Amino acid sequence: MMKNGRILLEELIASWDGKCNPIRTFSTKELQRATNNYDSRQWRKYVYHEPGDVFHFLPDRVKDLIDNDQRLIEIVHPAISREDIEQQELQAVAKLALSCISEEEEDRPTMTDIARELKRIQKHVPPL
Repeated sequence: MMKNGRILLEELIASWDGKCNPIRTFSTKELQRATNNYDSRQWRKYVYHEPGDVFHFLPDRVKDLIDNDQRLIEIVHPAISREDIEQQELQAVAKLALSCISEEEEDRPTMTDIARELKRIQKHVPPL
């Protein structure tokens, strides 16, 4: 492997005609300053979405529908009988699902929290 790796490296260097671009390294202080102390809100607005990523808008779209009670039913799969689910229950499950994809990690519920909330929703008990 060492011999093959050396040969591969020599071929790679030869293909650059001996020229290479220096690699820039950044200090922790420079990274903290550039990212506002690693604030996720700083870099999130610059996130690139693949051309095939047709769902990157979905959380915002769903949030808009959740905020508008009458339109939430538009995103419910037809296999879910519209008579079998109460609007209040649908609203609660949708809000729970939306909290699971919150951008801030500390805002996302744990699996225990999710299970507890689903049981509460199923029993139609108002939140504490």
